[in-house]
Amino acid sequence: MSTHLEIAAVHGWGFDRSCWDGWRQEWKGRARFSAADRGYFGTPGEAGWGAEPSGTRILLVHSMGLLFCPPHLLERADVVVLFSCFLRFHPEDGSAARSRRVVERMRRRLRLRPDSVLTDFWERCGTVRAPAPSQPSVGRLHDDLELLDRGRAHPDRMRHARSILVLHGRRDRIVPEASGKRLHAALPERARFSAVEGAGHALPFTHMGACRRLLDHVLAESTS
Repeated sequence: MSTHLEIAAVHGWGFDRSCWDGWRQEWKGRARFSAADRGYFGTPGEAGWGAEPSGTRILLVHSMGLLFCPPHLLERADVVVLFSCFLRFHPEDGSAARSRRVVERMRRRLRLRPDSVLTDFWERCGTVRAPAPSQPSVGRLHDDLELLDRGRAHPDRMRHARSILVLHGRRDRIVPEASGKRLHAALPERARFSAVEGAGHALPFTHMGACRRLLDHVLAESTS
Protein backbone atom coordinates (compact mmCIF):
# COMPACT_ATOMS: atom_id res chain seq x y z
CA MET A 1 0.00 0.00 0.00
CA SER A 2 1.26 3.47 -0.84
CA THR A 3 2.43 5.52 2.11
CA HIS A 4 1.45 8.72 0.29
CA LEU A 5 -2.28 9.22 0.66
CA GLU A 6 -4.63 12.14 0.28
CA ILE A 7 -8.15 11.80 1.66
CA ALA A 8 -11.03 14.18 0.97
CA ALA A 9 -14.40 13.67 2.65
CA VAL A 10 -17.87 15.08 1.94
CA HIS A 11 -20.73 14.68 4.43
CA GLY A 12 -24.45 14.48 3.69
CA TRP A 13 -27.55 16.41 4.77
CA GLY A 14 -27.81 17.30 8.46
CA PHE A 15 -24.15 16.63 9.28
CA ASP A 16 -20.95 18.66 9.34
CA ARG A 17 -17.26 17.94 8.87
CA SER A 18 -16.92 16.72 12.47
CA CYS A 19 -18.67 13.49 11.52
CA TRP A 20 -15.37 12.44 9.88
CA ASP A 21 -13.28 13.01 13.04
CA GLY A 22 -12.92 9.28 13.64
CA TRP A 23 -11.61 8.75 10.13
CA ARG A 24 -9.27 11.73 10.45
CA GLN A 25 -7.85 10.33 13.68
CA GLU A 26 -7.48 6.87 12.16
CA TRP A 27 -5.32 8.26 9.34
CA LYS A 28 -3.42 10.79 11.44
CA GLY A 29 0.22 10.89 10.44
CA ARG A 30 -0.37 8.63 7.44
CA ALA A 31 -2.45 10.78 5.10
CA ARG A 32 -3.35 14.34 4.28
CA PHE A 33 -7.01 14.58 5.33
CA SER A 34 -9.47 17.34 4.45
CA ALA A 35 -13.22 17.41 5.01
CA ALA A 36 -15.75 19.69 3.38
CA ASP A 37 -18.44 21.43 5.39
CA ARG A 38 -21.78 22.38 3.87
CA GLY A 39 -22.32 25.10 6.46
CA TYR A 40 -25.40 23.76 8.22
CA PHE A 41 -23.98 24.61 11.66
CA GLY A 42 -21.29 27.16 10.95
CA THR A 43 -18.98 28.42 8.26
CA PRO A 44 -18.90 26.40 5.02
CA GLY A 45 -15.56 24.91 4.02
CA GLU A 46 -14.11 23.02 1.09
CA ALA A 47 -12.13 19.82 0.84
CA GLY A 48 -9.46 19.53 -1.81
CA TRP A 49 -6.45 17.80 -3.24
CA GLY A 50 -2.89 19.08 -3.06
CA ALA A 51 -1.56 21.23 -5.87
CA GLU A 52 0.53 18.31 -7.15
CA PRO A 53 -0.39 14.61 -7.03
CA SER A 54 1.47 13.05 -4.11
CA GLY A 55 0.10 9.54 -4.17
CA THR A 56 -3.29 7.84 -4.00
CA ARG A 57 -6.26 10.17 -3.72
CA ILE A 58 -9.18 8.71 -1.76
CA LEU A 59 -12.60 10.36 -1.78
CA LEU A 60 -15.15 9.52 0.93
CA VAL A 61 -18.75 10.61 0.26
CA HIS A 62 -21.78 10.12 2.48
CA SER A 63 -25.39 10.09 1.28
CA MET A 64 -26.60 13.33 -0.31
CA GLY A 65 -23.02 14.54 -0.38
CA LEU A 66 -22.80 12.89 -3.78
CA LEU A 67 -25.30 15.46 -5.15
CA PHE A 68 -23.25 18.48 -4.10
CA CYS A 69 -19.74 17.02 -4.16
CA PRO A 70 -17.51 19.33 -6.26
CA PRO A 71 -16.87 17.75 -9.69
CA HIS A 72 -13.08 18.13 -9.39
CA LEU A 73 -13.03 15.88 -6.31
CA LEU A 74 -14.86 13.12 -8.16
CA GLU A 75 -12.93 13.53 -11.40
CA ARG A 76 -9.46 13.48 -9.82
CA ALA A 77 -9.96 10.74 -7.21
CA ASP A 78 -8.13 7.42 -7.59
CA VAL A 79 -10.38 5.59 -5.13
CA VAL A 80 -13.98 6.60 -4.41
CA VAL A 81 -15.99 5.24 -1.47
CA LEU A 82 -19.72 5.98 -1.56
CA PHE A 83 -21.55 5.44 1.74
CA SER A 84 -25.37 5.29 1.67
CA CYS A 85 -25.44 7.16 -1.64
CA PHE A 86 -27.99 7.16 -4.44
CA LEU A 87 -28.61 8.30 -8.02
CA ARG A 88 -31.90 9.98 -7.12
CA PHE A 89 -33.40 10.16 -3.66
CA HIS A 90 -36.98 9.49 -4.74
CA PRO A 91 -37.74 6.02 -6.11
CA GLU A 92 -38.63 5.81 -9.78
CA ASP A 93 -41.84 3.91 -9.11
CA GLY A 94 -45.21 4.35 -7.40
CA SER A 95 -43.63 4.96 -3.99
CA ALA A 96 -42.08 8.27 -5.09
CA ALA A 97 -45.20 10.22 -4.05
CA ARG A 98 -44.87 9.06 -0.45
CA SER A 99 -41.15 9.85 -0.45
CA ARG A 100 -41.81 13.37 -1.70
CA ARG A 101 -44.44 13.94 0.98
CA VAL A 102 -41.92 12.99 3.68
CA VAL A 103 -39.40 15.54 2.37
CA GLU A 104 -42.09 18.21 2.07
CA ARG A 105 -43.11 17.66 5.71
CA MET A 106 -39.47 18.05 6.74
CA ARG A 107 -39.25 21.35 4.87
CA ARG A 108 -42.36 22.69 6.57
CA ARG A 109 -41.23 21.59 10.05
CA LEU A 110 -37.76 23.04 9.58
CA ARG A 111 -39.17 26.56 9.68
CA LEU A 112 -40.91 25.90 13.00
CA ARG A 113 -38.82 23.31 14.86
CA PRO A 114 -35.42 22.76 13.22
CA ASP A 115 -33.88 21.07 16.26
CA SER A 116 -36.72 18.53 16.34
CA VAL A 117 -36.35 17.77 12.63
CA LEU A 118 -32.62 17.20 13.00
CA THR A 119 -32.98 15.04 16.11
CA ASP A 120 -35.58 12.87 14.38
CA PHE A 121 -33.36 12.59 11.32
CA TRP A 122 -30.26 11.60 13.31
CA GLU A 123 -32.30 8.97 15.15
CA ARG A 124 -33.47 7.47 11.86
CA CYS A 125 -29.88 7.51 10.65
CA GLY A 126 -28.90 5.35 13.62
CA THR A 127 -26.67 7.91 15.33
CA VAL A 128 -26.94 10.50 18.09
CA ARG A 129 -25.18 13.79 17.36
CA ALA A 130 -23.82 16.10 20.02
CA PRO A 131 -25.60 19.46 20.34
CA ALA A 132 -24.66 21.80 17.50
CA PRO A 133 -22.17 24.51 18.48
CA SER A 134 -24.44 27.15 16.91
CA GLN A 135 -27.97 27.52 15.65
CA PRO A 136 -28.52 25.49 12.47
CA SER A 137 -28.73 27.34 9.17
CA VAL A 138 -32.38 26.65 8.43
CA GLY A 139 -32.15 28.31 5.03
CA ARG A 140 -29.30 26.09 3.83
CA LEU A 141 -30.90 22.95 5.25
CA HIS A 142 -34.18 23.88 3.54
CA ASP A 143 -32.50 24.64 0.21
CA ASP A 144 -30.71 21.30 0.22
CA LEU A 145 -33.98 19.47 0.84
CA GLU A 146 -35.20 21.12 -2.36
CA LEU A 147 -32.02 19.91 -4.08
CA LEU A 148 -32.79 16.44 -2.72
CA ASP A 149 -36.15 16.55 -4.51
CA ARG A 150 -34.74 17.33 -7.94
CA GLY A 151 -31.05 16.41 -7.81
CA ARG A 152 -29.33 13.54 -9.56
CA ALA A 153 -25.84 12.15 -9.14
CA HIS A 154 -23.39 12.05 -12.07
CA PRO A 155 -21.67 8.65 -12.17
CA ASP A 156 -19.70 9.65 -15.27
CA ARG A 157 -17.60 11.98 -13.13
CA MET A 158 -16.02 8.90 -11.52
CA ARG A 159 -15.01 7.25 -14.77
CA HIS A 160 -11.28 7.87 -14.19
CA ALA A 161 -11.19 6.34 -10.69
CA ARG A 162 -9.19 3.13 -10.43
CA SER A 163 -11.53 1.73 -7.79
CA ILE A 164 -15.07 2.56 -6.68
CA LEU A 165 -16.61 1.04 -3.56
CA VAL A 166 -20.35 1.40 -2.85
CA LEU A 167 -21.23 0.60 0.76
CA HIS A 168 -24.74 0.44 2.17
CA GLY A 169 -26.20 -0.46 5.55
CA ARG A 170 -28.63 -3.36 5.65
CA ARG A 171 -30.77 -1.41 8.15
CA ASP A 172 -30.76 1.93 6.35
CA ARG A 173 -34.08 3.68 7.13
CA ILE A 174 -33.32 6.73 4.98
CA VAL A 175 -32.07 5.29 1.67
CA PRO A 176 -33.14 1.73 0.79
CA GLU A 177 -30.42 -0.74 -0.15
CA ALA A 178 -32.07 -1.01 -3.56
CA SER A 179 -31.16 2.63 -4.20
CA GLY A 180 -27.53 1.85 -3.49
CA LYS A 181 -27.67 -1.05 -5.91
CA ARG A 182 -29.17 1.18 -8.62
CA LEU A 183 -26.28 3.57 -8.14
CA HIS A 184 -23.82 0.70 -8.36
CA ALA A 185 -25.40 -0.49 -11.62
CA ALA A 186 -24.88 2.98 -13.14
CA LEU A 187 -21.16 3.03 -12.31
CA PRO A 188 -18.31 1.48 -14.31
CA GLU A 189 -18.08 -2.32 -14.15
CA ARG A 190 -15.06 -2.19 -11.83
CA ALA A 191 -17.25 -0.68 -9.08
CA ARG A 192 -18.02 -2.99 -6.16
CA PHE A 193 -21.07 -3.12 -3.92
CA SER A 194 -21.06 -4.36 -0.32
CA ALA A 195 -23.86 -4.32 2.24
CA VAL A 196 -22.84 -3.95 5.88
CA GLU A 197 -24.87 -6.02 8.33
CA GLY A 198 -26.48 -4.19 11.22
CA ALA A 199 -25.63 -0.74 9.87
CA GLY A 200 -28.04 2.10 9.22
CA HIS A 201 -27.73 5.28 7.19
CA ALA A 202 -24.81 6.57 9.29
CA LEU A 203 -22.73 3.48 8.58
CA PRO A 204 -19.36 5.22 7.96
CA PHE A 205 -19.59 6.71 11.46
CA THR A 206 -21.21 3.86 13.41
CA HIS A 207 -19.42 1.01 11.58
CA MET A 208 -16.13 2.65 10.72
CA GLY A 209 -14.14 -0.52 11.43
CA ALA A 210 -16.11 -2.62 8.94
CA CYS A 211 -15.89 0.14 6.33
CA ARG A 212 -12.15 0.54 6.89
CA ARG A 213 -11.54 -3.18 6.37
CA LEU A 214 -13.38 -3.07 3.05
CA LEU A 215 -11.48 0.03 1.99
CA ASP A 216 -8.13 -1.46 3.05
CA HIS A 217 -8.81 -4.47 0.84
CA VAL A 218 -9.52 -2.23 -2.16
CA LEU A 219 -6.44 -0.09 -1.45
CA ALA A 220 -4.22 -3.15 -1.25
CA GLU A 221 -5.39 -4.19 -4.71
CA SER A 222 -5.35 -0.76 -6.32
CA THR A 223 -1.90 0.23 -5.10
CA SER A 224 -0.14 -3.13 -5.48
